[in-house]
Amino acid sequence: MKILKKYFASSWVLLHELKAGTNDSSMPADMKQKYRRILDTYSFPVECIISHDNGTVIHHENLNSILFPEDREKLDEEFEKDGLSHVKFGNLHNYRYAQFLTRGLEKASIAHDTQVTV
Repeated sequence: MKILKKYFASSWVLLHELKAGTNDSSMPADMKQKYRRILDTYSFPVECIISHDNGTVIHHENLNSILFPEDREKLDEEFEKDGLSHVKFGNLHNYRYAQFLTRGLEKASIAHDTQVTV
């Protein structure tokens, strides 16, 4: 959680903005590359993405799989079994999003001086 508090940046980017940015001649080449990496990862309707500040995608998951997981019954049991889950997360959706962030941080093997954006 310390890493998230220090390095986490959350933003929304619309698909048409990413597409327009890749075709914008005034856009620096490195930004266009970051936009392309996000576009290559994107899946309709909303993609949650964790990336390094250079645009390299570390972890991603479609919002539908977070909100409507295939293993919903197992997750419900897991959530209910841990008596503190309700206190920590409030509901299953928040719990699932926290799992997504945790998996992303684990995949990144983040050092304290590495910036991560979501």
